Amino acid sequence: MRHMKARKKLKRPSAKSKTKPAPKRKASAKPRAAAKASGAKRKKPASLTKQKSKPTRASSAKKGVKSQVGEILKWISAVAGVGTAAAVIGMALWSGKAQERAPASAMGHQAMSQTATAPGTSQNTWDALMRGVEHADQGSTSDRMAFWSALLIGSNEARTQLARIADAPSIEDSAPLVPERFNCTTYVETVAALSRSKAPGEFFKNLLGIRYRDGRATYVSRNHFPEADWIPNNVAAGILKDVTAEIGASAQVTAMVVEKEIQKANWLKAEVKKGKVARSIASVAEGDAGGHWNQPVKATLSVLPLNRAAAYMPKIPNGTIMNVVRQNRASQPVLITHQGLVIQKEGQTYFRHANPGGQMRQELLSDYVKALAGRGYHRWPVMGLNFNQVLGDR
Repeated sequence: MRHMKARKKLKRPSAKSKTKPAPKRKASAKPRAAAKASGAKRKKPASLTKQKSKPTRASSAKKGVKSQVGEILKWISAVAGVGTAAAVIGMALWSGKAQERAPASAMGHQAMSQTATAPGTSQNTWDALMRGVEHADQGSTSDRMAFWSALLIGSNEARTQLARIADAPSIEDSAPLVPERFNCTTYVETVAALSRSKAPGEFFKNLLGIRYRDGRATYVSRNHFPEADWIPNNVAAGILKDVTAEIGASAQVTAMVVEKEIQKANWLKAEVKKGKVARSIASVAEGDAGGHWNQPVKATLSVLPLNRAAAYMPKIPNGTIMNVVRQNRASQPVLITHQGLVIQKEGQTYFRHANPGGQMRQELLSDYVKALAGRGYHRWPVMGLNFNQVLGDR
């Protein structure tokens, strides 16, 4: 009620009592007239003036390198073919732009460090490219593993060119031969296939031999399980050699032998239930005459203990494949959960690998081992590492 009484007492202001706005001050015409007389133009406020940034020295150099590389690649494609051009494209980006965007490591540790050739002249660019091509063609298998693994990490263009390196064969599998994004196994397989190829036309043949049992490109014949398919089948084919015990002996570390019974049929049923595998594919696998899917497979691995990694890391040969081995758990279908490549460079041991999301990186192996022993792995601990070398065919 108090508010009602107070409202009655209020009087509306009359129209006469409204305050008039203050008159606007007229700008003096003298300055404008003076400016007109002198011929000077009115300056716009700085906020309304468009600022055209001058090209930086770095951007100009980058454009120059791109034009030089483009001309070189046209010539190489015409003379040497797409295969050599693919390697050249990768080396061009690895020596320049890709080096500025070296991928970060998994746990935020040291990223990849490579020495890039200064793109001063076309001759410098040409020399840098040719050094890379010669290194890939004439080095040892381990050197070629190091070269190709670095090229695929450092160059998006090189990865896209792989699909065009030669005529791809037809396959009876849902997975592409060259994926848009590598996972850990497809990255290792691609590097190994390139390293074993004498010419671009051999790439797909070598890739089929590594990815599939007996080179038969079907889902059923794919080496799905690292410990039960991928390693033993490639060892039997003369492509891989298990060097775990040799590395341990050179560092006076005894290798362990671990075993696991792999139930491939149970794993396949689970994949179908999750919608990751079509029922039609599973039916073909279940009717496999060789019994590779219907019978349990006993996998055996040599493993070096994780807690002794500091002793044997320097003894791992350059370009060796490293497999991360977990403890044997009945609830888990595998022992190996990750693969990558060990690189020895300038007195340091590095690990190059790709994660399921397609991110590829290089980091110090010591940092990666520390991460494996950390809290994130306590639910399914890592017991050790297995190592395999890729054998050359020349």
